[in-house]
Amino acid sequence: WFLSKGVPERQLVVTGQPRFDALGRFRERLLSRPTDAGNDQPRIVVATSPIRREIDSRVIRLISAGLIPFQKQIQPIMKLHPGYGTPEFFASLVRDDGLDWQIIRHCDLHELLSGARAVITTQSTVGLEAIALGKPVIIIDLPGIPEAIPYRQYNSAIMAGNADELSGAIQMILDDNEKLQDIKNSARQFIKDYLYHLDGRATERVRELIVAEIAANNKEPKAVAYAKI
Repeated sequence: WFLSKGVPERQLVVTGQPRFDALGRFRERLLSRPTDAGNDQPRIVVATSPIRREIDSRVIRLISAGLIPFQKQIQPIMKLHPGYGTPEFFASLVRDDGLDWQIIRHCDLHELLSGARAVITTQSTVGLEAIALGKPVIIIDLPGIPEAIPYRQYNSAIMAGNADELSGAIQMILDDNEKLQDIKNSARQFIKDYLYHLDGRATERVRELIVAEIAANNKEPKAVAYAKI
């Protein structure tokens, strides 16, 4: 982005995004946890995004229709955006689909994602965080939803534009289809380019850069880039 605006490359320093430091630290802790096989139904997390109510309705109804064939196999969990929409509105969209929905607004998001079998969203950064935690992500791809994050460009998520495509994606994930490996491989480069080093130290790198610039009294200040894209 900076390069496209004419900032010389010599003035750029890539640090990673401080807002994702907590995610990096959580991921490190997750790697040291014992694997819990469990016998619970696979959890499918649906993360809502603040778009427009009319689009929200289309998205949730599509997801509902796509999940109905699996109503005896999965536990759907709808994670509402913290500052948008009401539980009553979203509950009204899925009231008659026969699925045993859990609808929540506030929770430990990283813990929720770590226990998911798959995550469904539109253009929320929740999808980005889920990919960083190694979870398959399905992006609902409908007209009117801006592509703010390049999931499609990187082939880092499964795109679903209708209920049948969503059902096919869920079946692929439940079957652990070999096609998922291609997406996982693409996701590694996506995370590297979008989040740089997800090691929980981005804030420290920014601080060190600021201190070094002040100490050097640098007449050619640096522009901090959180990621490569």
